[in-house]
Formats: sequence, structure tokens, C-alpha cells
Amino acid sequence: MIRFNERGQAIEEGSVDLSTFLGSLGREMVPIAVDNWRGFKKKKLDRIWEIIEQKFVLDEHNKKYCLQSLGKLWKSYKSRLWEKIDTCKSQEELEAEKPKHIDSTHWKTFAKMKSCINFT
Repeated sequence: MIRFNERGQAIEEGSVDLSTFLGSLGREMVPIAVDNWRGFKKKKLDRIWEIIEQKFVLDEHNKKYCLQSLGKLWKSYKSRLWEKIDTCKSQEELEAEKPKHIDSTHWKTFAKMKSCINFT
């Protein structure tokens, strides 16, 4: 069971497991080509919450914290990907930097959002 402090933040041993799971889930469930986390569909966020509840014993009032944390971890992940794209000088380099778990179409859309290279 995950314990939460008076601010609603996960604490102690279980907080690391929860954070690790949320980061992985965000990378799997939220496409990198989504421009803004707040624009992500409520139906999909509800599905993500269901998956979190299947893995951890949580109350409904922990939902906001979990989804906000997942959003921050997802944004941080995207920032690390932006850094990779910034170093690329050609389309070939962009293609070589694509992580294996990311769909090619999502990677191209994501790269176009950031890169000045004409990525076809």
C-alpha cells in the first residue's frame, strides 16, 4: 500500500515503485506527438487511472496526484527526446535517434514539431 502525506504526495518506500510505474505507463500510453498534456482526452486518462488502480491500492482522492505525476514524468521524458533531436544534423540522424518503442509516425510528427530539418 502506498502512503501519502498531508499534501497528497506519495511517500516512503512505495513512492519509488509508483513513480517508476507512472513513468513507464506515460511512455507507453501517451504518444509523444501529443503537444499538451492538458489536452489529452479524459477517457484515456480514466483508462490510465484504471491501470494504476490495478497495480496499486489507491483511493480516488489519489487520482489527481498520480495523473499529475505521470504528466510531469511524461513531459520530462519528452524534454530528453527534444535534446536528442536538437543534436541531429540530418534526417538520417533523426531516424537513428528514434527509440525502438516509439511508433515511426509519432516520432516523425514529434521531430517536425521541434526540428528545422525537413523530416519526411
